[in-house]
Amino acid sequence: MYKRNIPEKVDVVIASCGGYPKDINLYQAQKGLENASYAVKDGGSIILLAECGEGLGDATFEYWMLRAKTPHDCVEWIKREFKIGAHKVAVICMVLETAKVYLVSNLDDALVKDIFFIPAETVQKALDTALKEYGQDAKVLVLPYANSTLPFVENAYETQEEEA
Repeated sequence: MYKRNIPEKVDVVIASCGGYPKDINLYQAQKGLENASYAVKDGGSIILLAECGEGLGDATFEYWMLRAKTPHDCVEWIKREFKIGAHKVAVICMVLETAKVYLVSNLDDALVKDIFFIPAETVQKALDTALKEYGQDAKVLVLPYANSTLPFVENAYETQEEEA
């Protein structure tokens, strides 16, 4: 019901979690980030809009996010020790390994940088920065309800099977 076919992955995805309470903290906003990751090219950018008025959220989630030195740390940790809450950190970090993620939120810029996101004051400023990198002809997709919208590239699996 929430799957939306898209013709191809894009350079930039602008993803709004869909407002309160879906963006109450980063723990909840992770759903929108993960969904946006299915629409962005490797090396592309995601602009995530999430107020995060209650900060990072779950205590385990916060602990794992803050103790990592690199995004890959979390990916390795979850392989060795699965924990509820930490699994969402691993998903975020897998996205961070393949895309730049700008975060438009109420979180402190230093905290945003500490957890491997790029702080952005506004969507427009993040988009302007991304377009400088990818060019004015970059393909951009907007997901206004990213937490509940699953973008799906129609022929992605057929292409993968043909290449195998």
